[in-house]
Amino acid sequence: MNHQNRTRIGLTTLSCWIVGVSMMDTAVAYGIAPPQPSSNPAGHPEQDVIAQLRHYLSADPEDRGHLGERSFGMQSLTKQQDVEATRLLVEHHHRRIRENRKEEHTARLLILGDRKMPYEVRVFGERPESGHSLYISMHGGGGAPRRVNDQQWENQKRLYSLEEGVYVAPRAPTDTWNMWHQAHIDAFFTRLIENMIVFEGIDPDRVYLTGYSAGGDGVYQLAPRMADRLAAAAMMAGHPNDAMPDGLRNLPFTLHMGENDSAYHRNTVAKQWAKMLHERNQQDPGGYVHWVEIHADKGHWMDRQDAAGVRWMAQFRRNLDLLP
Repeated sequence: MNHQNRTRIGLTTLSCWIVGVSMMDTAVAYGIAPPQPSSNPAGHPEQDVIAQLRHYLSADPEDRGHLGERSFGMQSLTKQQDVEATRLLVEHHHRRIRENRKEEHTARLLILGDRKMPYEVRVFGERPESGHSLYISMHGGGGAPRRVNDQQWENQKRLYSLEEGVYVAPRAPTDTWNMWHQAHIDAFFTRLIENMIVFEGIDPDRVYLTGYSAGGDGVYQLAPRMADRLAAAAMMAGHPNDAMPDGLRNLPFTLHMGENDSAYHRNTVAKQWAKMLHERNQQDPGGYVHWVEIHADKGHWMDRQDAAGVRWMAQFRRNLDLLP
């Protein structure tokens, strides 16, 4: 077979991402070695790599190990085999999540190590054929007693309404000032997105991130870090700290700030970000889609005018063709 008509895992499967991570990531999670070009001599019949994959997935996880040379994990695939392998891995991965995570999803509580992240779920509208959209909404507070952050979480649960989608308001695992952009948040949100796709029928290409005040700090930081998981992000009344917009090239980003929100120079920094995003978009017209709104005569509380940013996100889908 002509090599130009063949494909390998990790090359074409970016268009087939599984619950927010690539098929390559999932293959590695299953102990499948990174693929190499096929070692079969030209013209020789190839092994049934799909049969090998089926056998591998049916084996006891403790007995699997790594697939050896000239097996599924090391061979190139035809496009047809690629599609079938993706389907098998997706189904198996979803089945593992259903078997192992049902209790945590029912309890609305994620536990990673010694940290816990409870979350509230609200569903709006009819479920589209492709699946509901998902909005992750981070509360404010931070650097305050637990009771203060608990109250901020209660506020966030009802802060925004949707025409359609699943609205998830998590409670930060810690009460620190940087509670939404510590390293463990990436793992929590990745797991949350996976669970919501499997148990709630979320469309993985319509996952959105927003947050207010300290939650806005988290959007500034997490949106560039998790851009490959998201369709758009909306930052409300936060501060970027050391974050930069470079990672937002392929992620639509909206920023909402009260004109008089001067604490920590939030309003000044928001205008600086508006300038940086505009300059990047001018230099690269295909990237850095953005909308920055400085709300006149508003302070830290924008009287819900920022809800326009949540509605703005809904027009976007994650575009995997833009990924490198």
